[in-house]
Amino acid sequence: KKLSHQSQYTRIRAVKPGARFTFSIRFENLREEELGALAWVLQTAGNPAYRLKLGMGKPLGMGAVRVQSSLRLSDRQARYSRLTDGMNWAAGVRAEPDTTNAIAGSTKAFTSWAAGTPEKFVALPRIRELLAMLSWPGPQIGQTRYMEIEHYDSSGRKRNEYRDRPVLPAPTFVLSARYQGDTAPVTRSRNEGDFRSAPPPERRDNEKPAPAQPPPKIEPLPEVREDVSDEARRLSEQLDKKKVNEGDVFNATVLKVTANDYECRLGAGIKTLGRLPRDEVKGLKPNDPVRVKVRRIAQSGAAILTVKGVPKE
Repeated sequence: KKLSHQSQYTRIRAVKPGARFTFSIRFENLREEELGALAWVLQTAGNPAYRLKLGMGKPLGMGAVRVQSSLRLSDRQARYSRLTDGMNWAAGVRAEPDTTNAIAGSTKAFTSWAAGTPEKFVALPRIRELLAMLSWPGPQIGQTRYMEIEHYDSSGRKRNEYRDRPVLPAPTFVLSARYQGDTAPVTRSRNEGDFRSAPPPERRDNEKPAPAQPPPKIEPLPEVREDVSDEARRLSEQLDKKKVNEGDVFNATVLKVTANDYECRLGAGIKTLGRLPRDEVKGLKPNDPVRVKVRRIAQSGAAILTVKGVPKE
């Protein structure tokens, strides 16, 4: 049956399994930790146990790719100290042992910066969930899919899965034997263990907890003193005194006409913006004067105006 909402269709062209693409990532002036973050992602993408996800159809198992990467580092001093290298332009590319050491050193620097040690980094709950989501092969067919506006669960009940915005189960839970698809609860509480993300690894009995580190000392910012003239100070005090209250009457000026109201300037030195509903006055244009009264102050700080009951000048 041909559906009526064809404007919501997305047309895709699937790539056959085994297709290969090549690309380059160019970087400059990265710190060792930043290079390590990039190296960790690419190393994970090259591990046979994981696959990155690209494109559409991810819940259906599409777009799983393995990335094989190599690192080329350029030595600027060697590159610009001479023009040519044999029959080629001098590129200053470092030898392979140097790049291998650079990958290992930068990856360790990144994981140590993020969690203290590489082992603690992999044990971080978010990293464990990420690796579970990237694991290959992933969940069985039928365990993952797109959410639907009209979905029939295992009990035959039709519901809009987007209405309650349920919190999705953690990837480690989906991969576990406890996961039963649509028979799992629709919503979850904070204390519901089956749906919580993976906890950090348990500490052995003979291990002592690490001593609590004192919080870093925050140095106060230096106080900046600025010389202000007496005239500027008096003007600032006058502006502060010009506050708008409910019931105040102003000779306002229309600044802009919107779909629902007129934006008005209440007077010189008054920062509060006024809004006059268009259904009270017809035909006003920018720069037109209008005498108004403040009906109330909105939560946004704007003054809601009215022309009803405004006393004459």
